[in-house]
Amino acid sequence: MDVVVNVHRLHDDQVIGTNELAVLLHTTPAQIYKLSSTEPHRLPPRLKVFGRKLAWRMGACRQWLRSQDGSTQEAEPAATPTRLGRPRSA
Repeated sequence: MDVVVNVHRLHDDQVIGTNELAVLLHTTPAQIYKLSSTEPHRLPPRLKVFGRKLAWRMGACRQWLRSQDGSTQEAEPAATPTRLGRPRSA
């Protein structure tokens, strides 16, 4: 629980790693590594100055999260999803 408190108190210019980003996104560091190599568009823009080490700026992560919150609410359909597959017998 101590890590969660510290992540939310960090300054916007603070550089964070995979552990802190995982706490911020409510996932695991392993998932961050996986997404970084397979689907980097699903993560905030990362810093390139650290070579192979994954690093992000806290302010950019917060801004990215705010932009994701607005876009997901608009993109959610109001209707129920259609069922795929063979219909059930009545």
